[in-house]
Amino acid sequence: MQVSTKIKKIREFKGFSQEFMAEKLSMSQAAYSKLEKNNKSINFDNIKDIAKVLSVDPMQLLNFDEQQIFNNDNQQGGNAGNLIIQAYSEKERRLYEKMIKAKEQIIEEKITYMSPLRKVEKARHCEERSNL
Repeated sequence: MQVSTKIKKIREFKGFSQEFMAEKLSMSQAAYSKLEKNNKSINFDNIKDIAKVLSVDPMQLLNFDEQQIFNNDNQQGGNAGNLIIQAYSEKERRLYEKMIKAKEQIIEEKITYMSPLRKVEKARHCEERSNL
């Protein structure tokens, strides 16, 4: 598999668009597209920059084997494609943050709801102790 194809596959696994990659690499989307289509030569400095954006080691990028990731995922105790799990895409990160915020809001609402009930319970407990 050509390096350009490996870059494209990892980018797709990460959920990144060509526009996102191009912006992070300070190039146009058209230039980045040429890179993925192997219409532009890729030197090791390019590979290091691309690997950084993809949150992978340059050697992982060069040695990427799509089939190996799926094989690892299917093996019991496999690492389920460590390469892909290392970093969430921006879209996933935003979704998780939104979910966490919603759950925090629910917790706060429950705490607010429970506070008066705790006061009533405490008062009842104190009353019971005084009746003993």
